Amino acid sequence: MGEVYRADDLKLGQAVALKFLPEALADDSQRLELLHNEVRLARQVSHPNVCRVYDIGEIEGMHFLSMEFIDGEDLSGLMRRIGRLPADKGVDIARQLCGGLYAAHEKGVLHRDLKPANIMLDGRGQVRITDFGLARLTDVEDTAGNRVGTPAYMAPEQLAGGAVTIQSDIYSLGLVLHEVFTGQPVYRADSVAELVKLRDESSPSTLSSVVPDIEPAIERVILRCLEKEPTRRPGSVVQIAAALPGGDPLAAALAAGETPSPELVAASGENIGFTPRVGGICLGAFLLMLVGVVLLSEQVSFVVQSKLADKPDVLEARARDIAMELVGPDAELPVRDSAYGYWYNPDHLLRQHEELTASGDGMLEFWYRQSPAYLSPKHPFIYARTPRKVALADPLPTETGMVGLRLSAQGFLREISLITPLTDAEPFNAQPGDVRKWDRPFELAGLDLADYVSTTPRWTPPGYSNERFAWVLETPNPKGQEVRPGRVEGATYNGRVSYFQVMYGWTTRQWTVPSRKQNTLGAAAQVEQSLEFSNAFFFLIGGPLLVISCVLALHNLRRGSADKTGALRFVVVMAVVDGATALMEAHHNLSVGMEMTTLLSCLVNSVGRSIRFWIYYIALEPQVRRIWPRVLISWNRLINGRLTDPLVGREILIGCLFGAVMAILVQSRLYADGLRQQGLMGNQLWMTEALLGGQGIAVTVGNMLMNSLTNIFSLLVLLVFRIVARRDWLAVILFTAVFTQINTSASDGVMTYVFVVAMQLVNVLVALRIGLLAMMTAQLVQQAFIKFPVTSDLSEWFAPSGLVGLAIALGLAAVAFHISLGGRSLFGDAVADGRDGNAVPVD
Repeated sequence: MGEVYRADDLKLGQAVALKFLPEALADDSQRLELLHNEVRLARQVSHPNVCRVYDIGEIEGMHFLSMEFIDGEDLSGLMRRIGRLPADKGVDIARQLCGGLYAAHEKGVLHRDLKPANIMLDGRGQVRITDFGLARLTDVEDTAGNRVGTPAYMAPEQLAGGAVTIQSDIYSLGLVLHEVFTGQPVYRADSVAELVKLRDESSPSTLSSVVPDIEPAIERVILRCLEKEPTRRPGSVVQIAAALPGGDPLAAALAAGETPSPELVAASGENIGFTPRVGGICLGAFLLMLVGVVLLSEQVSFVVQSKLADKPDVLEARARDIAMELVGPDAELPVRDSAYGYWYNPDHLLRQHEELTASGDGMLEFWYRQSPAYLSPKHPFIYARTPRKVALADPLPTETGMVGLRLSAQGFLREISLITPLTDAEPFNAQPGDVRKWDRPFELAGLDLADYVSTTPRWTPPGYSNERFAWVLETPNPKGQEVRPGRVEGATYNGRVSYFQVMYGWTTRQWTVPSRKQNTLGAAAQVEQSLEFSNAFFFLIGGPLLVISCVLALHNLRRGSADKTGALRFVVVMAVVDGATALMEAHHNLSVGMEMTTLLSCLVNSVGRSIRFWIYYIALEPQVRRIWPRVLISWNRLINGRLTDPLVGREILIGCLFGAVMAILVQSRLYADGLRQQGLMGNQLWMTEALLGGQGIAVTVGNMLMNSLTNIFSLLVLLVFRIVARRDWLAVILFTAVFTQINTSASDGVMTYVFVVAMQLVNVLVALRIGLLAMMTAQLVQQAFIKFPVTSDLSEWFAPSGLVGLAIALGLAAVAFHISLGGRSLFGDAVADGRDGNAVPVD
């Protein structure tokens, strides 16, 4: 539409092209609008393979537009002159056409008239797509029956006057490429009716029938472009570029200084999984690691080492009976609510394993609480995911009649405390205590009162008591061998036991009433200091990062570089998993008000956390795409629903293998330190959930998924270090140093630091060298081994819970192995299917 002339810009001294609307059409408002539309849309697209349009003007009634001058010829003239192009030149032109069309589609512009006459090549062979006169935006609907373009290069739906989409441009591109590689048009017809009939009654001829030595990959992708059904064509031109021989559109985008789009990243790389041999080696290595995890678990698992005697429901009944027997029933303060669970006693975490085992106690203890009022937890920890979960110290025992109780792993009483009333109902006349009444508490503790002698009480009871008692062993334990508790203290209130605690030499506090802090700097204080440091560090890092992320997120949204679809899918999954896990883990009772509070609290926390990670994702994911785009290839394919992609399966299988490696490193750290690391208390704390039945197992799985999803935060922190340091290796060093500090303490030994550094290096190198999906999978598999009580002794009552963790890891690895084969038989060769674009796996 119009004539093009070369002109010189006298001010700038540059050649330009002027496209004039014919005089006969100067008063045609429709044609004039097309000219305006060409400038309007072409200005939105900036790419080396798209002809630049500068401005529109009018002189003496003649309308024109100014655009880039291209010193060359159009593709139509070139093919008339030399026939079909050499294969290497054809691939080069095809790739450049894909780049230009991709830039237009990214801006929401459809060309609608792609043909050889609208493709220019300059003297250096550089392609330019021209003539956007018939282009329109993708979000503008076509008028019914509106048919614009050149019929010979129209898609079937375009020729029929139907809706025109990106796939319509792809069909036109297929027609152009067919002509480039064969020198012949796909269809030859003398009229539109004949053209329609040919397309309806026949399929495009194969390129190999014209050019026998053409590469199969070229033929496959062009024939896919020429599918009659738009849904069977490639989803984007990026997929076409990636399918061409030697195609690496990702490298091309980075070389051009562009940030590749999520679609470009997902379409990049190979659709290649593992051969059965390589995949089998990976799966076999994983199985060997699994055996190693099971064997090491026997040595380092707190649950296995604690020798749990009974199931939690049995211990709950025992704890309830002890409370009833020692404290006694209270008609005025009936038991309205109760809770129980397992925990790790920090006092025990710093003891040598052999010494603790000899005492008959373990690091794992069972706790039980009952209250005349509904228990409403507050949870003081900043980064706790479930603020409505009752714990030994949450809510604080302040309600009159509350009872807190601890049992050893074997079910022996270790501590019981009663919150006494503020006032007496009637005056109480204190009488000397009857020592014989303490026989029963000692018996419940697995001790013999005859082995102890009375002494002066030293520990102040948690609540007011009328009488206080204390005992010590008549024959003290040998030095360094505390096989029996060395001290027992107790108290009564109005004749009822209000306090009883069994103590070893390392006991530092009364754990059923944690609001009473002792002045000692023992194990408890060290644990608290460690938690406070971690919370403070994350606050100092997370706070500024969130503020910076908000600014970057707004910037990326305005530029249009943010992956809004991927971020939304990611946080929706996160919110659902987080919310469901929190609701299952939360404490429930018959109070409607408290249940509403629990529901709202879980909802607010999960939505708030999801919003925070949405901001992180929008802010920093484009930077990852710019700096480390290959890290996101499998991840983007997964969140786009390509669950059976061989590359996705391959990365998940590798992640499973390294997850097992990380689990062994965690176990080795415990083994090297003699099971004394208070810093690992939280690492195994979630394992206690898996001991609490089906709901506990579901909570553990939910927390595993959440930890795996939020592990993306590690990559974002690494990115921040990379932006600051400007070197990958320096960012890795900074990341390893910082997270090693978070996961260790000053009292740790050298081997502990070695294993922690190794864990951090594995985590970050898996992300950078393999991908984000592999890193997240490794985190999931590591936790499947660590958070479940894995044991080889299937007679243990908790063995089925451990088998769940093994089944999750093994099942994930097996499914990933199957997907990574890409449909290839274990004992046969794969047949490449050119119609779906799957590639043959290679070694």
